Amino acid sequence: MWWPALFIFDGMVDYWSVASACMAIECVIFVWQKYLPHWKLSFACSLVGNLVSFSIGTVLGAILLLPWHYFVDPLLGGTFHPINWCVTIVVMLAVSIGLEALVVRLATKMPVRKFLPVISIGNLLMYVFLLFAGAAFGSVEFGPIPTGTF
Repeated sequence: MWWPALFIFDGMVDYWSVASACMAIECVIFVWQKYLPHWKLSFACSLVGNLVSFSIGTVLGAILLLPWHYFVDPLLGGTFHPINWCVTIVVMLAVSIGLEALVVRLATKMPVRKFLPVISIGNLLMYVFLLFAGAAFGSVEFGPIPTGTF
């Protein structure tokens, strides 16, 4: 039942260098836009936020998707239906952004609305890359939508 979520997790493990690049982008923007006062704090927030997001977020996202897959998969005709992929990406992205925002908020006491766009862009870049890389290398396949499922 968790397959789309596990493919995303696997992609994050396989493409850790891209995750590192997205984290570096976040770090630079944090300091450049003066959200955080210095590089050390920016790097620490990006690193810890991304580690928490990766370690807890992927598991939490997969667990949160269980009810969706249990009730909706039979209606859509399977776990790998394109709608399931979209829901998986949205839920896991939201969990990832939420956890990372929580870490930065706890570390800096800054209002979330100030830095949420930076975290969102960094995470969105990662998920877009994973989607394209998965499609290019065959780990993500969008099959045809079965007729009569809507």
